[in-house]
Parts: sequence; C-alpha cells; structure tokens
Amino acid sequence: MEVGNFDWFEKNMTIELFNQEFQIFAGQLKSYLLRITASVEDTEEIVQETYLKARDKLDTFRGESSLKTWIFTIASNLAKDNLRAQRRWTENVTDITKEAALSNTAFFQEAMNIRLTSPHGQYEAKEHIAFCFTCISKSLPLEQQICIFLKEIYEFKV
Repeated sequence: MEVGNFDWFEKNMTIELFNQEFQIFAGQLKSYLLRITASVEDTEEIVQETYLKARDKLDTFRGESSLKTWIFTIASNLAKDNLRAQRRWTENVTDITKEAALSNTAFFQEAMNIRLTSPHGQYEAKEHIAFCFTCISKSLPLEQQICIFLKEIYEFKV
C-alpha cells in the first residue's frame, strides 16, 4: 500500500481493506482514547463513532497521510468534542489526586512490597504509573495532552 498516493486509495480502498487496516491499530486507538478520556465507556463509544465516521467518509480520504493518521485525527476530534461536552477535569485535579494518594500510606507500603516481590505486581505498578501519567496530563490544555500522547506514547512524528 502506497501511503500518500490518492489514486491508489481511490481505486483500491474497499470497506474490507479499510476494516482490516482499522483492526491492525484498533488496540492503539483504544489505548490512546482511554488516555484522553480516562473513561472505558467513553473510549468504547468514541472508537465506534470513529469507525463509523471514517467508514462513511472513506471517499474523502485523500491519502496525504497514512490511514492510521487520518483515523487518529478523526478520533482526536471526537474525543475533544466529548471532553468539551463533559468538562469533567478541574484545573486542580493533580492536587486532588495527590491528597487522596498521600492519605493512605499503608496502601502504598503494601503496594511497594507487592511490586518488589511479584512479576504480576510489577506489571500492575507499570500500568498504574501509565494511568497516573494520564491523570497528570489532564491538567494540561487538551491540545498539549494530545500532542504528548501521539508523540511520546504512540510514536507519531511531529
């Protein structure tokens, strides 16, 4: 598949090929949207909306970027709309979560012990830290959050 060649896409992009390509990066798309929304329900809904919108507008895809980039752009715009509508994160979200975390020292002692002695615990700690990154990023403007996620986590080019 020649990315950036509109003629190729215009002649060859079928719904079946689109579905195959979408499935290849659907996991990354879900992960990306979960980081933006911090909601499994919203993520699932936005993935479905993204799929439907991209499929319905496939004839407008010009091939100037990869299909993945085009779909992530659609998903980003839908996520932005969703967050604007919900306005769930306050500016002091990091202060709120820090206070909650520091108020339970016994939990952290036990979590550190599990992390040091269990491979599963190490994995869970890594996942928790990744989710903390998501929470911390919520104090940034939405455009900056999206830039960080796409560049640092999903390895998109600047």
